Amino acid sequence: MESIYSFIKSYIPNAKRDPKEDYLTQIIAWTLMKVPGFRQQFISFLIERLENPRFIGLSQEDTQVQTQYSNENGFIDMLMSAEGNGFIFEHKIGSTLSMNQIEKYRQAVRSTHEGTFYTVLITATRMQHTQKADIKLIWADVYDFALGVIDSYDNHERFLLEELTAYLKQQGLGRMDPVNMDNILGYFPGMELESKLDVLFERVLEVDWRAQCSYPGAFQKDTYAPVYNRKRWGRKGIDFFNPWKPGIFAGFLMDGTDHALQPLDAAKGPDFVVFLEHSYKKKESELMEERSRFIKSPNFVELNRRLFQNSGTFDYLPGIEKSPWRLIVLRKPMKEIFNDTSTLEEQFNALRNAISEGINLLAQDNLIE
Repeated sequence: MESIYSFIKSYIPNAKRDPKEDYLTQIIAWTLMKVPGFRQQFISFLIERLENPRFIGLSQEDTQVQTQYSNENGFIDMLMSAEGNGFIFEHKIGSTLSMNQIEKYRQAVRSTHEGTFYTVLITATRMQHTQKADIKLIWADVYDFALGVIDSYDNHERFLLEELTAYLKQQGLGRMDPVNMDNILGYFPGMELESKLDVLFERVLEVDWRAQCSYPGAFQKDTYAPVYNRKRWGRKGIDFFNPWKPGIFAGFLMDGTDHALQPLDAAKGPDFVVFLEHSYKKKESELMEERSRFIKSPNFVELNRRLFQNSGTFDYLPGIEKSPWRLIVLRKPMKEIFNDTSTLEEQFNALRNAISEGINLLAQDNLIE
């Protein structure tokens, strides 16, 4: 029997497709196939949205769920069928429909199947419902449906549905919680926080980091050019090298969306992070070869081995798979840096010391020289 891990990875890579959409399709398909009764509940959920359905269900024993269904017009995200009838699914997150995509898929299936097939378009927002489909949904509708039936399951079946709904919510595809008083009352204090961090970083930028670092050899490079970026890619802090061969960033990740990194503990504020980074552009073969040599080098391997054993006061990650620019991540919540501080001078020292610790961990014994 095919495992969940091989199944969700089995979509066909294609430069014209969004891998996030294909990945989600595999997760949905696996859940429909492996959670007893869930597939039939989902079919009923779909049929309820048809005015005059030509069938009232699909046989539980005979229903097939196929992903990346090949046809003359490309690959249908998911096809669910039994006894000649079924549903044609097109899934979107951030991408748009190609010209007449839904109708082309309908015609392709009709040319090979004699029964009734309804088209189902599922998108992140209703603004993406730009073509005619028999059933139009957003992922939040699927999220609501799964939550609505979850109490009828227990043990590992319930676990799988909980993981599905959790994934949808983490990807911003679940039902958004309504605005609450914390959101409202915290808005202006949050803006004030950013302006105060700007003041701190303006002072921190003046530090002689070559003298501050315990391993100055790591900074004896012609790419050393520290600059404070107030807001770039959701982060606020200092980039120490340009270009990144490699680079080091130290600061706060105010929004981890771009980096595919959620905070360690949201209740303790944004994460303070120190990144070891390298430029990443698939189309530039020379750059990718240089990056590959760096991450395969004995020094880089040794640095990761040491950090795995001891990352000081930081949480350590050996890079971020979905954000390949980041080769090493050191992080801890903002609250842990500014605990027990009350004056600007104390907070300046706390931030400077946190940056120093992170840089010294990355630069130890000049392994990245």
